[in-house]
Amino acid sequence: MSEWGSGKRGCRGHTDPTCVALQSVAPLIVGSRPTRTTTKVRVALYTTFNPERHCMLFPVRKIVSLVEEIRFEHGPVPALPLLKGAIAAVVGNPYVGQYVDDLSPATAELRELGEELGGQLITRLGGDPSSIESYGKGAIVGAAGEIEHGAMWHIPGGGGMRAAIGRGTSIVPSTKKVGAMGARLDVPLTHLDWSYVGSHYDAIEMGVSDGPRPDEMVLILAMATGGRINARLAGGFTLDDQGKPGMPA
Repeated sequence: MSEWGSGKRGCRGHTDPTCVALQSVAPLIVGSRPTRTTTKVRVALYTTFNPERHCMLFPVRKIVSLVEEIRFEHGPVPALPLLKGAIAAVVGNPYVGQYVDDLSPATAELRELGEELGGQLITRLGGDPSSIESYGKGAIVGAAGEIEHGAMWHIPGGGGMRAAIGRGTSIVPSTKKVGAMGARLDVPLTHLDWSYVGSHYDAIEMGVSDGPRPDEMVLILAMATGGRINARLAGGFTLDDQGKPGMPA
């Protein structure tokens, strides 16, 4: 059972007085009671969505997460396993079957969803935002939608994830496609402070077996706690190279 905070807020971006849509901010503490520890880390917080909120543009049918704990590859065994994870929300697509010129009303709600998913994924990767070193995002649009609907996830999804992590200055790499139910997506990962760090060029595959339905989308965030195990890319930059003369910005 989680220990819930008392903070509540209404549905962002809506003025309908009947739309109560109360949400709670939840510190993610696993177990029946908090465990005392001498190590202090910043615990990820996320905002939960109320499924009864009738004013949602993107109702969340389900959330699916995946975590890889990679203990070794060929060669030396790392001091700590590499954790890579992805989280996907299967959401309704309000724009199917029609052409809508202005997609901006989606932004606030998708950013909120990005922060929620980001917080949940950090928790699944150990709960310490400072351990996250790389990130990425992606979208799979159901067959009745269009590729531009997946592009709606780019800015708010990345912004929400950065808010959950508490940092991140490099562009969040992304990919998207229109796909059938069960479609998979290779989501790119790059370093969150400088996307040219060669050791962190990576990806994780993600998908949902029963999504997206034609009128749905699968919205994905991905993170990792480090670069590739035994990374040795010839000519690859390191974070120490950032800002040096001749280096890309």
